[in-house]
Amino acid sequence: MLNITFINKNLAFDSLVKIAHIIRYGILLAFLALFTVFSLRHFVLGGDVAASVDALCPFGGIETLLVFITTGGFVPRILMSSLILSIGVFLTVLFFKRGFCGWICPFGTIQELLGLITKKKKLPAFDRPARYLKYILLIAILLLTTYTGYLVFRDYDPFLTFFHFGKGIFWDFEPDAIITHTIAFAITITVLIASVFISRVWCKYLCPLGAGMAIFSRFGLTSIVRDSKNCNKCKRCDKVCPVGVKVSNVKKIKDTECIDCKICVDECPKKVLKNQFFGYNIPSWLYGLFVVAVLFATIFISIDMGSWQSIPDGDLVTEDGTIDLASIKGWMTLNQLSNGTQIPTTVFYEGLSIPLEVDPETPIKDLSQKYGLSIHAEDIRTFIETLPEEKSITCPWGIEDDDAPGLCGLYVDSDNNNICDFSE
Repeated sequence: MLNITFINKNLAFDSLVKIAHIIRYGILLAFLALFTVFSLRHFVLGGDVAASVDALCPFGGIETLLVFITTGGFVPRILMSSLILSIGVFLTVLFFKRGFCGWICPFGTIQELLGLITKKKKLPAFDRPARYLKYILLIAILLLTTYTGYLVFRDYDPFLTFFHFGKGIFWDFEPDAIITHTIAFAITITVLIASVFISRVWCKYLCPLGAGMAIFSRFGLTSIVRDSKNCNKCKRCDKVCPVGVKVSNVKKIKDTECIDCKICVDECPKKVLKNQFFGYNIPSWLYGLFVVAVLFATIFISIDMGSWQSIPDGDLVTEDGTIDLASIKGWMTLNQLSNGTQIPTTVFYEGLSIPLEVDPETPIKDLSQKYGLSIHAEDIRTFIETLPEEKSITCPWGIEDDDAPGLCGLYVDSDNNNICDFSE
């Protein structure tokens, strides 16, 4: 009878553990699917319809924060949505520490799924010293981005590279950027392979967003506490922790490396580990829903206030009169490019040897497929850099329009005649 009771208790415990894992992985996979769909929509529909990966990356908001505070503007490629998402993540940290890492982050989910391939994992000898690398990387990125006004980390970020799905390597090939794309692709593949053998390798050692959250997580209002009197020291909590926190040695987890996945709480057979929020014990699944709720509340409030912007407005000319070259994307048509840069379409047609039969409503990325032209977004950026300054603000025929300066020459009629050129 005692054996049957013991077996029944074990079965009940295992069932509860499985349910807890199913709920958590359900939330993680939902965010992974959502982010994947958003990324694919951008590439299929274009950046004037669907938000880019950059616009949905909270780390971009952190990168541009100092620039925004000092100038009121953003680093190129960053929109208000990135800043709002970074605020949302910051709020989750203040309330729930690093719950974003353990319950939402799509790239963390990918690493964790790859880690399920093999259960035999050991912390490398360099584990603890290597964890400081992400803090060094965070400081370097913030300083260099603020100094240069350019997202210095973007080109090599495995998070962004993964959700570009081989762009620049297998499709939308840009010869001038092949070295950069190859390095970024190699870094991403290395991280993914390493994730099979080292649990959440990017999160532990190199993630700059994780480093930023770790700094502020010590102020979080939730905590995991351990009833040391009733703990039998089985150390199951230590074994299941994906980031190697020694849970069995402390009464309260204060290690900022903890990603608050709550796996240790759910796996504890004696139930001596508890999630506490303002002194109340809450189940792990409710904790996860709270984290999600705070992030979504931030987004919905910003939308209601009219602050959310995840799609660029098309104006590529900055406040100082220069052209934001980094924001020129392959989804832009020749007409959109002209509108945004205030450079006449005729300048692009002549300077890039584009035949007159090319429809100005053709996206740059489709010029190769539709017309056999080897012209990419990078070629457009390089071409604009070579233009004399006056060509970007004056009409090639000398016609001025005081009501809309720079508008002259932007459009052609059905016969490819420029509507501003009265000689035609």
